[in-house]
Amino acid sequence: MAADPLRGIENTKQTGQAGLLRSHDGGGDLEAEGNLKRNAKWLFGLAAVSLSLFAFGFILFAQEVTREPPRSEATADGIVVLTGGRLRIKAGFNLLAQNRAGRLLITGVNRKTKKADLIKGARLSKSKIECCVDLGYEALNTHGNALETLNWVREHGFKSLIVVTASYHMRRSLMEMENRMPNVRFIPHPVVPPDFRQKEWWLNPGTARVLLSEYTKLFPAAVGILASWVLPAGKAPETKAPPHATSNLGRASQLQLAQADFGAR
Repeated sequence: MAADPLRGIENTKQTGQAGLLRSHDGGGDLEAEGNLKRNAKWLFGLAAVSLSLFAFGFILFAQEVTREPPRSEATADGIVVLTGGRLRIKAGFNLLAQNRAGRLLITGVNRKTKKADLIKGARLSKSKIECCVDLGYEALNTHGNALETLNWVREHGFKSLIVVTASYHMRRSLMEMENRMPNVRFIPHPVVPPDFRQKEWWLNPGTARVLLSEYTKLFPAAVGILASWVLPAGKAPETKAPPHATSNLGRASQLQLAQADFGAR
């Protein structure tokens, strides 16, 4: 019996169409796989660039805050000392004794600390401390320090401030204060911890950890400041310590800190 030529042609068409479909399906898989690889390479490259920029920025930050800063003889209306590290209170009292400003605020003080506790180790007279030193008990963190300083500046009508804090903490402190008080002139007076000058920071795990921690805190602080610009007035979150709260020193007593400051002469 003779084969039907039309049926053979039809079978050929069907076979060709099936192969074409399989070819299209395979091409789609290859295209998706290629897109996935390109996206993975792009993400990897972005992560590598971001990490490199982060590391480069950290090195610059560490080099800046570990070297002894040049001292300024500039005067101001007031001095603000942010608690949290050694030698800060001593530096603030020295500035007040040199008449670099007429009044001093210590912000973030433990509620158990009174002026009488500071008099014991200070080189200032009792009358000078009683008249010209104010203690702020509300601040729990750097953001709170800026708010407490803002209220103090408004109360006294100050237009310029000398800011005393640790060198590694200065940049973030100024960011917060300049955001809250754009019309006030700030004069940084960084205090470099003695451990930072004894040897290279990368050889000291404790110092490197402190520097890295402070460097990473710069980013959420910057985000918070940007949010305060974008959000409507009154909507930006603010931090206020409850009446019973202690300072940002945690369990450490401010009195112990003051005594350590004055003892390290």
